[in-house]
Amino acid sequence: MGISPHERHGNALIVTHYDLDGFVCGLCLAEAYDLGGSHVRFVSYGVPRSRIIEAALRETEADSVYICDVGLDPADMTARWARDEDLYRVLFDHHDSTAGLDTSAFDECHVDTTGTRCSADLVYEYLKPSMPPFMREKLKHWVALAHDRDLWVNSDRQLGQRVSWLLKDRIHQRLETALSTSSPGEFLRRLNGKWKRGEDLFRDAVVCATNTACLFDGPPLPIKVAYVKRDTSDVAEELQEGGQLIVLLNLFGQQVGVSLRTDRDDIDVSQVAQRCFGGGGHRMAASGFAKSSHLVGGFQAVRDDVASVVTEQLAAGGA
Repeated sequence: MGISPHERHGNALIVTHYDLDGFVCGLCLAEAYDLGGSHVRFVSYGVPRSRIIEAALRETEADSVYICDVGLDPADMTARWARDEDLYRVLFDHHDSTAGLDTSAFDECHVDTTGTRCSADLVYEYLKPSMPPFMREKLKHWVALAHDRDLWVNSDRQLGQRVSWLLKDRIHQRLETALSTSSPGEFLRRLNGKWKRGEDLFRDAVVCATNTACLFDGPPLPIKVAYVKRDTSDVAEELQEGGQLIVLLNLFGQQVGVSLRTDRDDIDVSQVAQRCFGGGGHRMAASGFAKSSHLVGGFQAVRDDVASVVTEQLAAGGA
């Protein structure tokens, strides 16, 4: 169906992930609404998610909300925003954990868990039928970048990595710059000095993770637990030595976030995140939040919880 940029629409709230895929989702929708003469509020979700969404809805008086690239959980489906009869809700997502979620609260659901499309792909396809040619041309480069970056299909991910660094902590301001540029390359050139600082921060994060990493090398598989400041996906790449499950702890708002990454295809870390940390995600990349028992027990408690779920998965796979 898509939004026609030539027709006027009410205000919209775009709730999206703070990574490159989520950013491009927001960029595509913001372009469409801007051409339609309407306004959007663009927020990258935080904790507590439902309260942030509801506060933003009150501020914008939005009549539509687009949830993009956010791994929702059952609690989200009972929140006030999910039950508001006057609110039109649209979901774009590609997280494996969304497959088993009751999404009946949404008026439209665009979900693909095949691992072949990112959320930006889904938003672009949704908007494409009603996009003018110049918009399609501009946004396709951003979507391609998000696709390669988020699905890990591009062996040279430097451009996506550099743009991702630029988005850290400044995603709202960066949206304005992206709206006024025609391509990711132009965006990067305009903010060249800033991404270099982002690279320095990333290297610092790698050092922090390396210095705090603890490898539990026993069965069911090697599990490496570390503390990281930021850029969890890229830091996990630096720590990964093949066949390991990387568990990274980091401050996220007022909670301790837990990110899981692996290069193994015989385990599903989205289920580990869901059962151990109340989160979700993809088979090889997922996240959640540490419980008080994890904070008291430290790395060992985190490892033990993860190992118990992984043991079940490997046993079921070999049965």
